[in-house]
Order: sequence, then C-alpha cells, then structure tokens
Amino acid sequence: MEFMVDAGMTSLDVMRSATSHAAELLGADDLGVIREGARADFIVTAADPTSDVAALRGIDWVMQGGVVVRDDRAPR
Repeated sequence: MEFMVDAGMTSLDVMRSATSHAAELLGADDLGVIREGARADFIVTAADPTSDVAALRGIDWVMQGGVVVRDDRAPR
C-alpha cells in the first residue's frame, strides 16, 4: 500500500481500493462498507490510515465476524 502512495495515489484512495472498490469488483455489496447489515471485520490503529497508510504497520486490535481476535491493548 505504501508503494501505491509512492506511485501517486492518496492514502484515502489506497484504502478505498483495498475495501469498497475491491468489493465492487467482486460484486459483493455487503463487503467493503460500514452500514447495518453489512459483513465487516475491523482493525484499530493509533493513527488514521486514510491519512497515512503506514499507520497499518501498527495494528493494535482486530475484530473478525463480530469477535475480537487480537487485542494488543488488553492487560495481560
């Protein structure tokens, strides 16, 4: 993704290409969007990847299918 930015895309366009635009190409209208009834997996980063895709190097939390599968912020 960082190479895509280096090639001239904005970070926001890179994120869209990996989410909603990819879902459109697959014909999956319930993927790549955040809305009621859509299937979604979520990540949490300290910074905004739509402003700087390098933020994806620091993923702290992941939810898949409604279940938290990674939480680096949780007490151990």
